[in-house]
Amino acid sequence: RYPLEGSKSITVPGKVRETAFEIFFDEDNDHQCIPTMILDAILKVNVDLRIPLAENIVLIGGSAMIPGFKSRLKTELFEQLKSERYNKLKIKVFKFHSPPSKDNYTAWLGGAIYGCTELLGMKGLSRENYLKENRLPDWANMKDNLRTL
Repeated sequence: RYPLEGSKSITVPGKVRETAFEIFFDEDNDHQCIPTMILDAILKVNVDLRIPLAENIVLIGGSAMIPGFKSRLKTELFEQLKSERYNKLKIKVFKFHSPPSKDNYTAWLGGAIYGCTELLGMKGLSRENYLKENRLPDWANMKDNLRTL
């Protein structure tokens, strides 16, 4: 039972609670799910960096706090490694590190730290510049910086 608005409550059946997070692990029509997105990201880096990257994963957000989520994710990652799509990855270990704060606060903490640095001015976008350029730059691609910031 979960309380709602004072004295009201709702009962969520066990089957619903048990299967609510399957959406993270069921592949969609594009064969994407959390484990495949992690492995796709690892595939895109230099071969020498793949194993260190797999051994240095930090999960953040409220979903990372779900009991059993990290264990299930690790199991699903190893299952995906058996597929033809990822069998070229020679990963034997996935390690999840704990962030310096609660998982659901970490992104906000990172944003607050970033906002206090001088980098914000370099990667900021005023309303006027957005209206002038009519697009957002891809800050991950250093070649795509707006000239008029």
